[in-house]
Amino acid sequence: MKARDITIRKVEVALYASKETEKMVDDLTLELIATKDSLYMANDTHQEAKEHRLVASMAKEREAEERDKEKNITNEELEWLQQHLSFAKILNQSLELQSLCCRA
Repeated sequence: MKARDITIRKVEVALYASKETEKMVDDLTLELIATKDSLYMANDTHQEAKEHRLVASMAKEREAEERDKEKNITNEELEWLQQHLSFAKILNQSLELQSLCCRA
């Protein structure tokens, strides 16, 4: 082989290696883009889940506050009924006493 042929062969090998390297870089770039897109999607999903947890937590807190409010109202109504029941019992006893007095 002549020096010129050897040089041409070396250039061809270098060009082939360069094209292979360029193809590898392109493949890795596409893989990187796909990985980046996947990461963004995972991040979006994570943020949505975080928002759902926050909304659920706030709803749970509101429900607990509503239950407490209803419990307080129910307790106040129960107390009012107990007071009126006591008053009714006192009136009933008074009426019974007056009835006994009237009979005697």
